[in-house]
Parts: sequence; structure tokens; C-alpha cells
Amino acid sequence: MKYRLACIVLLILIVSASFAQTYEQKALNIPCNMDPKIAPCSIFGSIVCVMKSLGVQTDYTDLMGHSGAAFRLVIDSNWELGAMDVYFKNDFLKMGLTAYGYAYEQAPEEGSLFYEYITKTIEAGIPAIAVIGGTGQFGIVSGYVPASKEIIATAYGSKETKQLLPNIGNVSNAFFLKKSGARLTEKQAVKLALGKALELWKFASEPNAAWGASAYKKWSTDLRDTKLTNADRVVPLEKVHNYQIAALLDARAQASEYLKRHAKALGPKAQTHIQIAAKQFAAVRDILKAMPPMESWDTATREKHAKQIDAAFAAEQKAMAALSAALKAAN
Repeated sequence: MKYRLACIVLLILIVSASFAQTYEQKALNIPCNMDPKIAPCSIFGSIVCVMKSLGVQTDYTDLMGHSGAAFRLVIDSNWELGAMDVYFKNDFLKMGLTAYGYAYEQAPEEGSLFYEYITKTIEAGIPAIAVIGGTGQFGIVSGYVPASKEIIATAYGSKETKQLLPNIGNVSNAFFLKKSGARLTEKQAVKLALGKALELWKFASEPNAAWGASAYKKWSTDLRDTKLTNADRVVPLEKVHNYQIAALLDARAQASEYLKRHAKALGPKAQTHIQIAAKQFAAVRDILKAMPPMESWDTATREKHAKQIDAAFAAEQKAMAALSAALKAAN
């Protein structure tokens, strides 16, 4: 009886040890308390969390401003969803990270290569940022499970940690932050950001997208184009329009706050011009915030929204003129 009991106890211990080994995790503690309602851009929100874990002082507003993303407006030529997504477009990530003396390195997409990559970076204390699962949102890859060769990831805005196999369906567009040089001074970073804002405003339209001032004109014109209908569309035009409004609202809210925060960065002669630009971007923010979501693609609703887009365009023209004057007056 004692022998059987001892065997049972031993078996339990062996199973327990095996279970513990199977689920052993190697993970970094990356607290991310970003609220998607306040900081909706998941790629920048995730970067802020990772940078703070690395001891870098930053926040969502400064990263959006330093990167130039706060000043962007882009509309797909065929009104496809996602034109305002940042990803790796127009060097926003490169520019934003450069302000802090950092750069990014994209990880291999192939599952086994990515897993090998993530194990090395986690061991070095560096998490990854990637699109997690089917959410379409970026999040943080903070660890791995050796026995099952899974990664440990948390989608942006979620407190739930998931164990996922490192394949394209579960994780994609992964990248890591790495130190690349000295942090820029406030003056250097702000001067570059304002230059980027003007560059984006005048950016030549591409075959598949319109940027800046051209994007405003296309937006207004298309809203009034009776030939533009929802026929044969996968994503309804009103949904794309609402997405554009939400993304631009976030961008211009950050632009206004960023300019108020750094109004003195380029000296007293430029300060007044920057403050004027901040007020105009706040006006754009308020116009967009007052627009109710478009429920249907009817002519009357489209005309109302087109007039609001025209008003935002007028305010933004004043903002860009003020930024141009600020750069000319900068010390």
C-alpha cells in the first residue's frame, strides 16, 4: 500500500514538473496603460509603452508630433479603408524615433525565423511591436514559451495576454526599437516636425492616393460627386468617410496640443506663429468633432459633410501659413 502510494505521489510530481516545463514563459514586464479612446493610433501607442519600458521619456502627443503623423492627411484614390494608417508610410516611424535617438528594425515574417529572432531580443530585454492576431491593431510581443515555441503578445488597449504561434495569421509587421544615436534637442525635433508638416501639405499626389491640400480637395469633390456610389463596394463609402474623420480628428488634436506645448522651441519670433497654427488646428479638431457619423451615403448628408470639410480645409490653410512663417522667423 505504501509502495503504491509512493508511486502515485511520484507520478503526480513528474506530471506536475512536465506541465510546469511545458508552460514555462520567458517574458518581459511591459506595462501599457494607454487608452485607445485617448490615443487611438495603436502603432504609436504601443511604441510609447515600449519606449517608456526602455527608460525613454515620451508620450503620445510628442511622438505623433515629432514623427509628423499629427500633420498627415491622405485619402485613397478609390476610397479604400486604411489610407490614414501609419505603418511604415512616409518615414513617420523613422522620423519620430530619430527624435529620441532610436531607430526601428523589421523582424523576419516567416514563423520559425521570427520565433528565433524574438527569443534573442527578449533575452536582450527588448520587446517587439507587431500587428496582433486578426485585430488589425498593433500590440506588444513581450515574451515566448520555449516548449511550445509560442510567442506572448498583448493587443493594444487589451489587458489580456495571449500565447500565439508565430505565423502570419497571428503576428505580422513586427519590428524592434534600437538605439541609434543621441536624442535631438527640442529645437531640432520641432523644426524638423514643422518642416515635415509643410512637406506633407504640399506632397504631390500619388497614383493611388492624395495627400495634404490635395487630399482635402479630393475629399470635398468626391463627397459632391453623384457618380460615386456604393455599388460593388465591399466597404461602404460612409464607413471609409467616418474612418477618415476619426483618424484626422486624432491627428489634429495632437497637432494642436504639440504646437501649444512647444510654442517657444524656435524662439520668440516664431512663437506667435506657432500659437496661431495651434489655434487653427484646434479649430479643425472642433469642426471634425462636431460632425456626426455619416449613417448613409445620401446626397443631402454628403453635402453637409462636404461643407464641414471645406471649413476644416480653410482653417488648415491658415495653420500651414503660420507654420511656414514660424520656420522663417525661427532663431
